[in-house]
Amino acid sequence: MARVLDVKEFGVFGFGIAVLGFLGNFIIFGFDRISLRDLAIKKKSVNQYSNNILAVRLIISIVLFCFLLTAIILLNNKNSSILIVLLLGLIFQAVSLSFIFRAVEQFKIISKTQIVTSILTVVLYIIFVRQQEDTIYAACIYSANTLISVIILFSIYVKQFGKIKLSIEKIFTKYLIRESYPLFVSSIMVAIYYSSDIIMLGFIKNDWDVGIYTAANKIFILGTIPFQLIASVFLPKIAAKKDFVNYRNYFHLMGLCGAIIGITTYFLSYYIILIVFGSIYLPAVFPLKILALNILVVSVNMGLGEPITVLGKQKQYLIAVTFGAVINIILNFVLIPNYSYMGASIATLFSESVVFVGLLIVYRLKNYEK
Repeated sequence: MARVLDVKEFGVFGFGIAVLGFLGNFIIFGFDRISLRDLAIKKKSVNQYSNNILAVRLIISIVLFCFLLTAIILLNNKNSSILIVLLLGLIFQAVSLSFIFRAVEQFKIISKTQIVTSILTVVLYIIFVRQQEDTIYAACIYSANTLISVIILFSIYVKQFGKIKLSIEKIFTKYLIRESYPLFVSSIMVAIYYSSDIIMLGFIKNDWDVGIYTAANKIFILGTIPFQLIASVFLPKIAAKKDFVNYRNYFHLMGLCGAIIGITTYFLSYYIILIVFGSIYLPAVFPLKILALNILVVSVNMGLGEPITVLGKQKQYLIAVTFGAVINIILNFVLIPNYSYMGASIATLFSESVVFVGLLIVYRLKNYEK
């Protein structure tokens, strides 16, 4: 898609995805992590969690979508139609049941669904995204495949656990919100130093700069996928057993993957950009090198931070990531006007390093190993 669309159009699409990713945190609201923690012990409560969480998420997504739709129409931007189509994904994301299958450790279902939708996405991109003006088709395909994933998981859920009956149990919903709120704020803080760089580039600079940085950021996100997989496998066990052996294995595996992926990406960044995106995207080599170093830091931060959230220490995690988010906003305002996408990548690395220091202090103060 990056080769068919020019750098500017690829930047428009990347900007929309960044906005969608940031707003998605308002939909998720930390419910997925609370579900993972609780259902690791109370597996028979699947229906209660899914019914209440989906109801709350659906309400939030509809209100948020209507608000954003009004704002986009009033602003009357030339890319309004693309943003509106992508933002439909908020509603689809709200009713996704992937968090339930992660909580009950049915990873094969998630994997097969992801494989099907990913292959379908690639095929549809090849068929319909044929020229620079086809960005709107790319947006439609992206949102449509999110919906297809929702439908697949929904049908499997009904067969295993029964029908979905949306409900809001007052006491239970209050419990969910109370427990999830620190995680929600934490996710917003994390999203700030993962998404704000692209969003701020879009407002401060131009679509071309966003396109270049999006190319580097896509490779960075790809490099962090193994961390998410490792966390999905280990966190339910850490939450259920609360033993140091599982945590130690989790941390070592996370660090090893981070070192291999980060170092490899750093030294091969030129060839990665050239082969994947083409010579027109070669300015993305420098930000990719910086983000490759960030992969190392992210692996350590996820190794330290993710277990905190499933062991009931959400507030400590929030403090650490808040420092990183604040630093990121400041550095983006300082660096992006003068250094564009290079400044954005440096700000991201520095912010993640600040989070590392914060998490290290939390572990030393709380003595989690014991």
